[in-house]
Amino acid sequence: MGRRFGQNDKLGRLIVLLHPKLSARVKRGHELLTGLEVGLESTLEAKLRANSQNMLERTCLTVSSQLEELSTVQQWFRTLVARLAVETPWVNEQFDQLNLALAEGFTNAVRHAHAGLPQSTPIDIELSLEPEQIEICIFDRGAPFDPNSLSEPTPGSLREGGYGWFLLRRLADKVTYDRAPLRQLNDRLSGQSREQLMEQDSESLAIQRNCLRIVKTAKVV
Repeated sequence: MGRRFGQNDKLGRLIVLLHPKLSARVKRGHELLTGLEVGLESTLEAKLRANSQNMLERTCLTVSSQLEELSTVQQWFRTLVARLAVETPWVNEQFDQLNLALAEGFTNAVRHAHAGLPQSTPIDIELSLEPEQIEICIFDRGAPFDPNSLSEPTPGSLREGGYGWFLLRRLADKVTYDRAPLRQLNDRLSGQSREQLMEQDSESLAIQRNCLRIVKTAKVV
């Protein structure tokens, strides 16, 4: 019993000796963690400020696959441009070309990408505005398609279809058409828009879609 008490006494003295060192290390660790948190918060705030400065507007519209919805789409776009042109006048200068490109992209999604699909199949349209660039993305749920497989119509020749893609390329500074998961759109939308879209399609994360991306810059071409 006496030996056990002796060991306990030694352990107690050891704890007393180590306690100041342990406390100092714990305090130092806390200071390092606090400094790291402050640094991360500052970096995050700086990135958020930069993103806020670079992105002036981001909004989305979802409509059904009906040609009658074109008036809704163009009214939505016209209202946006009227508001955005207050701070970015060049957007209004590009309105006619963008409006025509938007109409062409939407009608192609209805007539071709969604041919044979229910009219309730949604088409998502996303607009992103930066200081020197505006981007319109039209998302459809049709079968994959490679526009590069199309041959450009010969001037003066007549054929059925195939003109829309080449018209888009002349109306915009950049046009792409790629396969993209719905998750990418959800990650770029605001919380409210994402929730609304998720309510419309409970299996949205598993759905693959095509994205027609139309880009126009401040430079008039």
